[in-house]
Amino acid sequence: MSISVDSRIVQDTARVTFTQQFWNNADLPIMKALYTFPLPNGCTVTEFSCRIGRGESMNAIVMPRQEAQEAFNDAIVRGATTALLEQDTPEIFTSSLGNIPPNTRFKTKITLITLLKHRFADERKITTFTIPTYIAGRYGRAPDEFHGATSTDVHKGLSIQVEVLESDRIKQVTSSTHDISVDRLSGSQAAENFEDLADETPKKTTSIALVKLKDGSTFLDRDFVLDIESFLQGGLEQPKAWLEVHPTLENHQALMVTIPPNFFMRDTGNESGGEILFLADRSGSMVDKMDALKSALRFFVKGIPLGRKFNIWSFGSDYQSLWPQSVDYTEENVHQALKDINAFDSNMGGTELLAALEAVIRFRDTSTPCDIIILTDGEVWRLDETLNLVQRTRTYSQGLVRFFSLGIGRAVSHALVEGIAKSGGGYSEVVSSASQDGWEDRVVAMLKAALTRHVGSLEIDIKSQCKPYGESMSPADLGFLNPFQSNRIFVLFDEATDLNERGFIEIKSRTADGSHISERVLIQTIEKGDTTLHGLGSRAILEDLERGCSKIHLSAARPQRGSPEEQRLIRTEAEAIACSQCNPRQMSAEFRAGLLCVRNGKRLPTISRRSRLKPFRGAKPDRSPENGPKKKSR
Repeated sequence: MSISVDSRIVQDTARVTFTQQFWNNADLPIMKALYTFPLPNGCTVTEFSCRIGRGESMNAIVMPRQEAQEAFNDAIVRGATTALLEQDTPEIFTSSLGNIPPNTRFKTKITLITLLKHRFADERKITTFTIPTYIAGRYGRAPDEFHGATSTDVHKGLSIQVEVLESDRIKQVTSSTHDISVDRLSGSQAAENFEDLADETPKKTTSIALVKLKDGSTFLDRDFVLDIESFLQGGLEQPKAWLEVHPTLENHQALMVTIPPNFFMRDTGNESGGEILFLADRSGSMVDKMDALKSALRFFVKGIPLGRKFNIWSFGSDYQSLWPQSVDYTEENVHQALKDINAFDSNMGGTELLAALEAVIRFRDTSTPCDIIILTDGEVWRLDETLNLVQRTRTYSQGLVRFFSLGIGRAVSHALVEGIAKSGGGYSEVVSSASQDGWEDRVVAMLKAALTRHVGSLEIDIKSQCKPYGESMSPADLGFLNPFQSNRIFVLFDEATDLNERGFIEIKSRTADGSHISERVLIQTIEKGDTTLHGLGSRAILEDLERGCSKIHLSAARPQRGSPEEQRLIRTEAEAIACSQCNPRQMSAEFRAGLLCVRNGKRLPTISRRSRLKPFRGAKPDRSPENGPKKKSR
């Protein structure tokens, strides 16, 4: 088996195609084979196809879970060769192959859209593109489908090629995880950016930075991380608005509004007071990551300004804090903290993050702004409760509490690390080890973000133009926008609008000192036949449905939380968006959709649930104590 990844990056959006080749070298057919693998967290899968030998290519479509499950099982029973793609978590997918003929090669192609991460840095514009390749063992009880998992036998079988467009605007392209080659060249024109999609006049050539692995292929033992640094353009980035007309669905339009971080962070300095709390993972899985964790913690502690209070918490099967309450930033306290950090070891058992985080929130100083920085490898199952806690705390504190996360290791859970920052109004970074080039820059970026002044609630008034509670919009509550990230607001319309004729929208926000900013943003219409914005918008709205922050959950006429009526409305909305936009974005076990191909000319949709899954590595054993974790203070 082999895997190839071809990517094309336009500004901060990447279109990625994963090609997986399987080979049944036996003289008998294989009734069912499963291959579980990671994809970029929160990506939008837009296409899934498969080819048997040199036969025709089969393209998949989407259907609700129950109907698709029946179709898939029927294909297996009929003896038809079939392929299924399912999403198990926001970052873990499985290809299921059925009735593979003997001595036959089988190829599947998965095309997706993902957004690049922006680095929070002064006078530098850096975006990060990550291809996850490895699923580490995780603590706690895995989903039922994961029982009996085995390791993959794919070794040095991954090849990667990345085309970065607009290379004349790029200062450098680097990778801290793999040896790469970067060639500058000119190529035939495709869209270089959203301006090009809106421009009907084609260009003949475009500048491209072509990135490849120096050795041609690599092992599946660590994430591939690519940093792209662009030349700074004059002045601050400005909000932009794009309107995409669907090429085949009548009256369907997608509006995307991009809000750069500097729009919210203007005229904001560092917080003069407040509290910084560190929560360090010292579970058994951190045994090979403690040097990186201690280096980052020492850096954080030395960088805290005077006037802040701080405390250091550790967790494993239980949790403990250096002091019962946060203390002033004094020379004596800093010395004690550094001494304690130097003695850290991965000797605290399992990874009970949720209980530790609840304790940190419970013991914080509620009278002052609080920034919580979590350092972990993220190797846990069941993320929903943790992310819900983070989101509730941010909401109930009205932005007084923010959450930041530093992922440590070669195979962190991006769903957890990025999810904490997104739900908590903070910022996230990932470092593989203390010896990794550039790890200090990532830690500096996180500390700088944590020290900035809290901006409070963020409001952008586009209701008069977009009727957000009458249309499908993400986020439904604009208070969920994150000032440290490049925010995108999506609105999907299925009826005719006058946005194209009006030509602009108006954005309003409130700064930290209470003053208001209002800005009129011109709308650029994408005339070319494309569905990129529809795909990104549907992914974002489905994610809001999953996280409980959609228009259904926030409407004044919302049904009771957890009621059958709420579940019915969520199911109806999710299935309508997923099927109309062909987006198998995972919901929960009840609302998942997938993609299925069936041979002999029939194209049947997919399911969201299987009889079993096989990840790369087995789950960690659950070693939590019977009586639950206890707080300790030293």
